[in-house]
Amino acid sequence: MMDTPTCPHCGEKLEYGALLDCVTGQRGWACDECNVAYSSLEVGQ
Repeated sequence: MMDTPTCPHCGEKLEYGALLDCVTGQRGWACDECNVAYSSLEVGQ
């Protein structure tokens, strides 16, 4: 079980979802608070 990454901006836990990463086309993480999506590389997961 991997740790849930947190948002670099607000520290909230990120939600894993089907958001496409522009660079890799992979699924990524999204912060509901900031409404920002992160790639797996950005959050280290």
